[in-house]
Amino acid sequence: DLLHGLKRDLVALNLLGNFLAVFMALLIFRNVRNAIVAIVPALLGTFASLSVFVWLDYPVTVVSNVVPVLILVLALADSVHLTMHFKNDATDDPLRVRLGRTIREVSPACALTTITTAIAFGAISISDNDQLVEFSILGTTAIVLSHIVIMLAFVILAPFADNTPRGEKKGADW
Repeated sequence: DLLHGLKRDLVALNLLGNFLAVFMALLIFRNVRNAIVAIVPALLGTFASLSVFVWLDYPVTVVSNVVPVLILVLALADSVHLTMHFKNDATDDPLRVRLGRTIREVSPACALTTITTAIAFGAISISDNDQLVEFSILGTTAIVLSHIVIMLAFVILAPFADNTPRGEKKGADW
């Protein structure tokens, strides 16, 4: 059955994508705590994008199958940028000040990525093809929901990041 195969492929692609995202975060940060701060918001954003299928009662199709994987890629990029900025801001300023600085300096770029991607998905809705219109609605809704989830999750998890300067050894560095 084609639908069963698509759902199985969606699960397999997302599991593989999640594994690769975790692996990439570990490679980028070489620190387990920072990798967790980067990857968890991205994974939560991806899971939020999967929930859009259920929420809007849209089936998984050959076309819509790619939405969660695309969201994972964009979510991971946003999470890595946020975490990298916060990690590198190893000043003596209070956590709240450093977190505010990261949000002010990085979140506009993340929001711009979300807005342009939502516009791109939205532009597909002018199609006469029902599957493409569903893809457009799923993609637009998923990217916006994912952005909100990523930003909230990052703010919650950022205090767990390791801001130890590179020269000092602390935490779970490799």
